[in-house]
Amino acid sequence: MPRCDSGSITSAVRQVVDGRIWTVTGNPSEVFADLLASLHPDRMQHSITVGRKVASVAHLVPAPLRSDLIVAGTLHDIGYGHPISGFHPIDGARYLAKLAFQLWFAI
Repeated sequence: MPRCDSGSITSAVRQVVDGRIWTVTGNPSEVFADLLASLHPDRMQHSITVGRKVASVAHLVPAPLRSDLIVAGTLHDIGYGHPISGFHPIDGARYLAKLAFQLWFAI
């Protein structure tokens, strides 16, 4: 995967749908716009900024982990948009698991 600069978080994003791994090519903030839309605008912008910062250093981790790392940075606060337990990391993990994201990714 090419190194992503801080102005762009374009990457190949791996997601599991119906038990199969699919690759979605694009900017995670656009690919996951529907998920990010559930967040307060300030938190949504924060999540996009974190995704961009993670992308700027993703070249430091093994290539197979880069896209998942960028997605994790982009979606790290998704639980705030889907509160159930009141603890956003657990709420986010459960929500992403319901969407069939990889189990290790949603933990």
